[in-house]
Amino acid sequence: PYRLSCTVLRDEASALIEAAVSLGGDVLADAGTALAQAAPAGVDLTQAQMALAAPQATVRGTSAYTAVQAAVGTALGSLDGALGQAEAALPGATAFAPGAASSGASALTAALTSAQQLGALTTARGYLARVGVNLQNAST
Repeated sequence: PYRLSCTVLRDEASALIEAAVSLGGDVLADAGTALAQAAPAGVDLTQAQMALAAPQATVRGTSAYTAVQAAVGTALGSLDGALGQAEAALPGATAFAPGAASSGASALTAALTSAQQLGALTTARGYLARVGVNLQNAST
């Protein structure tokens, strides 16, 4: 007579499921951060966030997954457009007439506003781009 015994040292399947669940949570958190950064600059990312909250949004092949991909792509396009506008406004904001203190102060304020918008929009774009990458990694 003999006896066999099996000891599972590491369950690879559960590690994969945990990673997918973690990435799914990261996707929602990143979308929320991108929304918070873009909103003051006038870019609305709520459609992408709502699409991410839909059931089966991280399951490849579902209509919800396709909708999320489209919403994230549209949001990235909106951010790119807003970034272009903010970049275009920056040189004009730094122009002022020499010797006019009020003109210099106004130009400095406008340049600061444009720079803040650029920073917020760039941050939002980074988080939203990471949403796209994590969404592909989280899909099952």
